[in-house]
Amino acid sequence: MWDYKALQEKIGPIEKLILAGKFQMAADKLQFMLQKGVFAPAERWRAWQRLGDCFYEMLSMNEAAHAYLQSACSTEGLPLPIQQAVYSNYLMVSHNLSDVGAEELAQRHFQYQQLAENVPWYKHTGKRHSKIRLG
Repeated sequence: MWDYKALQEKIGPIEKLILAGKFQMAADKLQFMLQKGVFAPAERWRAWQRLGDCFYEMLSMNEAAHAYLQSACSTEGLPLPIQQAVYSNYLMVSHNLSDVGAEELAQRHFQYQQLAENVPWYKHTGKRHSKIRLG
C-alpha cells in the first residue's frame, strides 16, 4: 500500500496548479517528476492519473489516453475500486480517439468487464423489519 501523506506532499502542489487551470505547467512538472523517479511504484498510478487529467483538460486526447493507460497498468495490488476508476477514465478517453475502431473499443470494454466481475454482490440477509419509522 502507499503512504497517503507522502503522496499528498508530492502531488498536492500539482493538484493546486490543476485547480488553478494551469494544466500545461502541471503536466510539465508531473512529466519531470515521473522521469526523475520521484514517485514510489505504489504512487505512480496517481501521478499518471493526474497527468491524464491535465492532457484531457488541454484536449490532447491521445496523450490523455496514454497517461490513463499507464495509470491503469500501475494499479496492481491496489483496491479494486481504484483499479476500476482508473480503467474507467481510460475507457472514457478512448471514445474520443479517432484511430480507435469499434472493435478495439469493444475489446477495451470487455477488459473492464473482467474488473467488474470481481465486485462482490450484495446478499440479502432475509431480515425483515415490521415498520420503518420516519421522522
